[in-house]
Amino acid sequence: MIKKQTITGALTAIANTARKNSSGRLQMRLAVGICLVGVLLTFVLVKLRKPPQRTEQENVAPLVKVRELNVRDIQMVVSGYGTVTPKVQVEIVPQVSGKVVSVNPQFKSGGFIRADEQLLKIDPRDYELAVRQAEAVVAEAEVAMDLEEAEAQVARKEWEQLHPNTEPASPLVLRRPQIRQAEAKLESAKAQLESAKLNLERTRLSLPIDVLIVSETADIGQYVVAGKSLGMAYGIDSVEIELPLEDRELAWLDIPDGMVSFNGGRLSSKAVTAQVNADFAGANHTWQGYVTRTTGQVDKTSRLISVVIEVEQPFNIS
Repeated sequence: MIKKQTITGALTAIANTARKNSSGRLQMRLAVGICLVGVLLTFVLVKLRKPPQRTEQENVAPLVKVRELNVRDIQMVVSGYGTVTPKVQVEIVPQVSGKVVSVNPQFKSGGFIRADEQLLKIDPRDYELAVRQAEAVVAEAEVAMDLEEAEAQVARKEWEQLHPNTEPASPLVLRRPQIRQAEAKLESAKAQLESAKLNLERTRLSLPIDVLIVSETADIGQYVVAGKSLGMAYGIDSVEIELPLEDRELAWLDIPDGMVSFNGGRLSSKAVTAQVNADFAGANHTWQGYVTRTTGQVDKTSRLISVVIEVEQPFNIS
């Protein structure tokens, strides 16, 4: 019984193994067939493909515009900001002392006074008396001079009568030292007279330029002292503006060699012009100026060099 079952199991196992081997061979054949078909299709497609059409590549030059260049001068503009300062600042100082007897109505802060126009007048009476005294001293010196010359002529005649054709050994005989002394006294008296007249003229205080009064401390009845300031005035004929510039900006300015130095210097005659603009009272005003010089030093902080622009007649605004 045991042998029969053993034989039956062995047969069954053999049959199963045969079926598995048969299925594996079938799958392998199928895979090989698919590969062959793929290779065949690839070969056919390669053979049937048309070669790419060859075309000539055109050389396309880039489009450009051509312009003929001509050398010419152009105006370079350099801009900046600066503060306006008066070119002339005058401290008003009397040269004589005395009581103020009259004052120009414009002699006050903000007033304009023309050149040689009287600012104020100091009581001249003491100085008029000094002139009269000096004139009297001159008159006395002239009389003394005339007397010495007359006495010298008398001495000459007496000597010639007593000692003809000879010269005296001492100049005292002909009173020559006395004449020189009289001449010196006369010249001194004349100088004192000129000084007295000059002091009298100085009682009328004025300035040689047109000015704007900035400050004043004098009024009628006040006693002023020679040498003590009575105020400050700015000349109105021209003003200056310091404009800090970088080194590369200075290169555009027509500054002669040696002008940008630590000694400063003036530029050639109004070669570099400048337009100055400022807003005042709600309106923009323009002035024409020119660069006159450099300050001659480099700012320690900004490393800039300032040029000075001068504007003439700044109160003629546009």
